[in-house]
Amino acid sequence: MNFNLTDEQSFIQATIRKFMRRECPRPLAHELDEQGAFPGDPRQKLARLGFCSLTVPEAYGGGGPDLVAAAIVVEEIARLAPVLAGAFASTALYGGEAITLLGSAEQKQRLLPAVAADELSFSLALNEPAGDMPTTVIAQGDGYVLQGRKAFVSLADSADYLLVLAQSDANGAQSLFLVPAQASGIRRQAVEMVGYHGMGLFTVEFDQVHVSADKLLGGAEAWHQGKNQARILGTIEHVAQTAMALGIAQGAYEYTLGYAQERRQFGHALADFEAIRHMLVDLAIEIQAVRLMLTQACWQADQGRPFALEAAMARLRAGKLARQAGLQAVHILGGYGYTTEYDAQRALRDALVLFSGSETPALLKNSIGDLLALSSNGGC
Repeated sequence: MNFNLTDEQSFIQATIRKFMRRECPRPLAHELDEQGAFPGDPRQKLARLGFCSLTVPEAYGGGGPDLVAAAIVVEEIARLAPVLAGAFASTALYGGEAITLLGSAEQKQRLLPAVAADELSFSLALNEPAGDMPTTVIAQGDGYVLQGRKAFVSLADSADYLLVLAQSDANGAQSLFLVPAQASGIRRQAVEMVGYHGMGLFTVEFDQVHVSADKLLGGAEAWHQGKNQARILGTIEHVAQTAMALGIAQGAYEYTLGYAQERRQFGHALADFEAIRHMLVDLAIEIQAVRLMLTQACWQADQGRPFALEAAMARLRAGKLARQAGLQAVHILGGYGYTTEYDAQRALRDALVLFSGSETPALLKNSIGDLLALSSNGGC
């Protein structure tokens, strides 16, 4: 594995970094966060750069596979505006990467060119609210009918498709569907979050929602294959969330470093004091380590190799890193870190949301344990 970025990847990194400084700088991202507003104008301008084609094979109008480059884009956006990074991931990763890996030939032909053009977005609807019965699906006529609820569905109000996992027989088999987000019978209830303001998080109810046969992800042969497909989707989500966490951590580090270099105490900049320097050094080391872990996982995916273990490990460590970076930012800024005028608290709030929903650190460790085959009987 070559640790250097290719010329194209370096160009993409420089381009998206320049774009963010121009179209969604920190003051604008801060303002949007306070208003709870989605960065609609930057999102439209981002679409013109064509970076969603990075996860779409050339046969369908893309330039991929280059998951390494797509992760770079997510990280660079998340340094300033995690909500905008999530919106990009909803097309490039939950759309392009997922359909490339799991879609039928007809679905790829129909959807991937639109993904490459950044004209479609997708949202994951995989988990039920605590205590709910599983969402169910039955075959009816020439299609299917969905019934149930899904929790922690981000961007459900703006996505074109919901990737819905449903129980498809009495024995617990599951199937995955590409459900049009505006289908009749879908209702949404907004959920307020401490961070990611403007992202739009929802509980989504499916009340006798009819979907056509061509919406079964993977085609007719994928009926009852939802559990395996969901594992692959989960791995894609690990990549997206790792890149998001890495961007949040990098942004918090840069913000804190700038403050520590400018703020003076006792005739010296804060960054001159050993305790502050050591905090920043620890963050810089962890950021580099997580970036290497993420790059390895994405490189393996681009090579067609298994990457589930690497992606899960990277996500767990990245989530811890983002929280650490946010807490250190609040700590180093002192009293200012607790005010909404400064961005330290925003980094911490956004980091806390990384493990919202069902994918807690404990469950993620269980998944990693399974991938490592630590238990001979599947655990307790």
